[in-house]
Amino acid sequence: MSRAASFMFLGQDFDGGRESREAALQDLQPISAVVSPGCGGKKRILIADDNAAMRRQIRKILEFDGSMVVCTEASDGVEAVRKTRDCSPDLAVLDLLMPNLNGLEAAREMKKFIPALPILLFTLHNSPQLEQEGRRAGIDAIVGKMQGCAQLAKKIHSLLDEH
Repeated sequence: MSRAASFMFLGQDFDGGRESREAALQDLQPISAVVSPGCGGKKRILIADDNAAMRRQIRKILEFDGSMVVCTEASDGVEAVRKTRDCSPDLAVLDLLMPNLNGLEAAREMKKFIPALPILLFTLHNSPQLEQEGRRAGIDAIVGKMQGCAQLAKKIHSLLDEH
C-alpha cells in the first residue's frame, strides 16, 4: 500500500492490522507520575517520524534554537506512545503516516498518559478534513512539511508559550 493510499484509509489496516497495534499497546498502562530528568530549563521535545533524515533535520532546527532539546525520537506510532510514557516530553512532533499507529492514533494514545501534552502534526498531507480529525484526536496544531522547518519551530514556540 502506498503512503498516499494509507492516508485515505485512516484507522484501517496499516502494517499488521488493528490486532497487532492493540497487542503492541496492551502493555502500556497509564502511570500516575513520570519523573523527567532535568534539561537545564530547556523544553523537552519528542520527534516521531518514520523518515530518519526528517527526524535529523527537525532535531537540528530545534536544537539550534537553544531553548529546546530533543529528548527522544521514534520511528513509528507505537514507539512514540511508549517513549511519551517513559520520557514525559513537554511537546510532541508527529508525522501523520507512520507504521503501526499513524499520527492521529498515536496522539490519542499519548493523551492518555499526558492529557495536557501539546502535540503538533508535521505532515505533507494537510487538508480541512485532517484538521478536523486532528482536533478530535488531540492534535493542537498542524504544520505542512512544505511550509518548512522554520514554520515548524515558530509553531512549536507558540504552543509551548500557550501551555
